[in-house]
Amino acid sequence: MPPGGFSLLTIVLYLFSFADNTSIANAQYVPESTRGSVSAFVDGKAMYVQGGLTNLNQTTAQSFSLDLSNSWDVAAPAYNKLPDGVKSAYNPGALLNDSTTLFIMSDSSYYYYNVLNGQLTGFNVGSGSRLNATLSTNQAATNSRTGRVYIPYGEKGYFDSVYSLLRFDPDKRDFDSLKMPANFPILNEFSVAWSDYLDTMLFFGGADYKTLQTVSSLYRYNYGDGSWTLLPTTGEGPSSRSGACLTPVAGGRRMVVFGGESTQNITLNDIYVLDVETWKWTRGPDAPPEDARAGCSCSVSNDMLVAWGGYFRTPYFNNNPKLVAVYSMTSNTWVDKFTYTPLPKGSGAGSNLGAIIGGSVAGFLLLCGIFYAIRRKRKAKVAKPKDGTSQHGTSHPTNPKPLAHSTPTSMTARIQQQPSYAHVQAVPSMPVVFTPPPPPLLPRPPVAPPPASVLMPNYYQQQPQQAPYQIPIVTPTVPVPVPVPVHTQQQLYQQYEQRHQEQQQAQQKQKELEQNRVKQAKLEEELVHARQIEGHMIRLQSWKDQAPATVVSRVPDDCSPRGPQDGTPYPVAPPVKSERESYATPLSTVIMSGGSGKV
Repeated sequence: MPPGGFSLLTIVLYLFSFADNTSIANAQYVPESTRGSVSAFVDGKAMYVQGGLTNLNQTTAQSFSLDLSNSWDVAAPAYNKLPDGVKSAYNPGALLNDSTTLFIMSDSSYYYYNVLNGQLTGFNVGSGSRLNATLSTNQAATNSRTGRVYIPYGEKGYFDSVYSLLRFDPDKRDFDSLKMPANFPILNEFSVAWSDYLDTMLFFGGADYKTLQTVSSLYRYNYGDGSWTLLPTTGEGPSSRSGACLTPVAGGRRMVVFGGESTQNITLNDIYVLDVETWKWTRGPDAPPEDARAGCSCSVSNDMLVAWGGYFRTPYFNNNPKLVAVYSMTSNTWVDKFTYTPLPKGSGAGSNLGAIIGGSVAGFLLLCGIFYAIRRKRKAKVAKPKDGTSQHGTSHPTNPKPLAHSTPTSMTARIQQQPSYAHVQAVPSMPVVFTPPPPPLLPRPPVAPPPASVLMPNYYQQQPQQAPYQIPIVTPTVPVPVPVPVHTQQQLYQQYEQRHQEQQQAQQKQKELEQNRVKQAKLEEELVHARQIEGHMIRLQSWKDQAPATVVSRVPDDCSPRGPQDGTPYPVAPPVKSERESYATPLSTVIMSGGSGKV
């Protein structure tokens, strides 16, 4: 066995055992279904999911990865639990260019989450920041060339209420913003993704912030001049929706749109593929009804779409209990297994590829270290022979006599106790030869600059004299469908004002009807009261008419008993009014006069 071979084998076996133990430890882990999570993926490695909302509308901080370097069944995905991260939902997030740091923005702070070791680092933007937290979106895109992160509607002005595109520079850890066009609609739950092939960010779908009307527009953002372009597309494209999954394929040569929610709150299960060279949509077969979802996390690896989590309306928000759905873009079918295509023979394959390469490199470095040590030892033996003779012919004692005071305690003692080198023979002096200095250099003749056609263009620096690059649009041979009209901000405002006036008029009519009803009730009550008074008056009049003209008995003023013995009545005589009766008014007179009689 060559030197270092045992160490190489030990390292490889150790890494194999560590990988196996890790997979066994996470074999039983199943994450809780969430919606609105921050997600990102690395092709051929893993998809990372962080945070989200549970079925109970509670924000969670769970973090995990889904293995994309091995084959697994949909019924038993290969999860790997990670330490908890940021407790957030529907917040912008994206994976930085180092493929290990997940950027997450939350209110006036942002976080770095390392997807390898789970380390979480928070940064406070400051109390004076204008980061926007009114729109619900978890969409952001990372520029693969410059490393910047773009967040649409990420900033809102204090006074003008104009939304801006927020830009984050990871190198400087600084934010800046660029105002979005005035006629650009304000949307919720839109979808964005970066295309390396086009070197641009694509913006799709969303729901209007005020009317909740969904759109199906596709925009392109040019970070060179900060312009937005509405892209005309052909073919059978996706309908209006929000919360759809938009992800690149093969570096952004194709884009996939899956699922989402319509204006009528219908959860969708259709899938579309866009060819960015011809801008033509192609519709694939619909997913099974149980795989319909919106607000999910998705990735594309090995030409296979993996959608995780999300929700569907029934009519309330319910997270999808079937966590994973897989679509094969090679066979254009929905499958029950994610298939990983290994690398060709001789280049390593599987999830242990990194461990094998690391062990090989460590063994190789160990062999190089052993070889270097042996070679250096041999050189030292050649430079100092055993007889004590150096290469110059001067003999040195093999075992010199140690000094009496090898470690002086002060600088004066060190100077006084300098060792004596009388036994060292002086090297014979060599003749010194002085060479004349070289002549001064003549100035180099000026060289004409090369023609402009020879110079290499600098693609990293914007050329102001050149027009921005425009993607050629191929004129389709098939009839182009009528594009969906995009409402401007002024039209939306007019519609809002018209609806507001209609609501005010309806409220005014309702108020008038209520007032008329109250008046009618009062009139009916007064009429009933008048009828009651009229009945009383009629009864009093009838009583008055029926009253006898004679007095049966009358008690005199002296209260003495009187009365005939035979039962005949007294003769009618005019009554004598007392002092009290002279000032009294009969009750019938008061009632008949309507209460206007004087008392």
